[in-house]
Amino acid sequence: MKCGFGRADITPRPGITLSGFVARCNAPSEQVRDQLAVSVLYCEDQAESVLILSYDLLGIGPELLALLNAAIDSRWCARIPSTRRIFCATHNHSAPATIKLIGCGIVEPAYWQLIIDRTVDAVAQAIDHGVEVRFAYDSITAPGLNYNRRKVLDNGRVVMTRFPDRPVVKEGPAWNDFLFIRVETMQGQPIAGIVNWAAHACTVCSRDVTADYPGEFIRRLERRHGFPHMYLQGACGNVNLPFHDMTYGEMQRDVDAIEKVLTPPSWKPAGAGLRVAAAEVFLAYRAIPSRTQLEMLRDGMRTIASSGTGLQEHIAVLANILNIPPDGTPDPVMLRYIAGVLNEWSEGLLARHITQSPNGYPLKVAVVMFGSLPLVFVAAEIFTETALAIRARFPGRVIGIVGYASPLVGYVPPDDALGEGGYEVDHAYRFYGHPAVYAEGSEANLTAAISRLIGELSAG
Repeated sequence: MKCGFGRADITPRPGITLSGFVARCNAPSEQVRDQLAVSVLYCEDQAESVLILSYDLLGIGPELLALLNAAIDSRWCARIPSTRRIFCATHNHSAPATIKLIGCGIVEPAYWQLIIDRTVDAVAQAIDHGVEVRFAYDSITAPGLNYNRRKVLDNGRVVMTRFPDRPVVKEGPAWNDFLFIRVETMQGQPIAGIVNWAAHACTVCSRDVTADYPGEFIRRLERRHGFPHMYLQGACGNVNLPFHDMTYGEMQRDVDAIEKVLTPPSWKPAGAGLRVAAAEVFLAYRAIPSRTQLEMLRDGMRTIASSGTGLQEHIAVLANILNIPPDGTPDPVMLRYIAGVLNEWSEGLLARHITQSPNGYPLKVAVVMFGSLPLVFVAAEIFTETALAIRARFPGRVIGIVGYASPLVGYVPPDDALGEGGYEVDHAYRFYGHPAVYAEGSEANLTAAISRLIGELSAG
């Protein structure tokens, strides 16, 4: 098998708006703290090939994905079919908008063009520097570095916090395993490393451009080992790093804690061969709101956005999005801003006549098998429970689970989470522009499709 690695700079200029935190209210960024990059691994083995791209971005939506594929088609259409290209993001919350999230970053075509041009540069590097390689890996368990942010309280509320002010009756698992992959020449010289772990890259909530903890972690690995690394974000839809003040310094201390407990990998050969399989899973929506319901919500949110006050039922929706207890008082600036977001969401659905559209959305999944080691790629924000369910179907086997592939379709909560509610269930879909959360059974269908792909590639 031949592989090559490439990288290019996609750092934006200061002043561009950032995606990830609606609390920024689309204010311009103030400074650049880190370089943002696209990292590319290209592998080919006999008639099979795969191109894996990881960006220091929140996610890549269908519009930018189409432009990226067109640019790659112009040079390598026959060599790398689009079905063998996997675009991922680290889910960095301090990068410009590359997916259309309502109220969360303003798309700038000039920055998208920079991403496209630099992606082509990085792909060319990876293809031109291909050499015969072998893969090795190790999975290192390190609990206590992240936490499940969804807490079900004794009063039935689901909150996103590490330390709630009420008793917790249910808390989900965290993801404790780091998967390290080493790509080296047949003589043992490393050409690239891959890290796969799961924690939301939302530890820095400022107006600075940063690569958050994935970028910091990768930089430290590269300084220590002397060869480039790629970060593949895991199933962290409900998992965070510990944070309090959400500053750049706190993010660095979190990486300090990771470095302190990780032991050196004990490399195991992955074996020879490259196999790739992909599928599309149709995700049905829950009940889509009627036109009357959308019009009532639009009118109510428009009133709050303009005046700061309105019906209590609409205020309660906004408070819930802002993670404010029922007896709390939302920040008036954020109240009006989020009301504007929901007004824009309902207006968009009404303009698209969404109640007449197909009742669901397609989700892309893929499995890449390096020898006996499978990497699973899901174009969604999936929960740790989903990753654990996939791994449970293959006891004793190391499996890399990668979220935030493209085009990113938002959260796919498990059925029990759908029954509980919370931000990921009740509200997040609106920012993505969907008419409703995905219905019961969606996550189970996703897990089944991935398990089928792993089984087919393993048998092959």
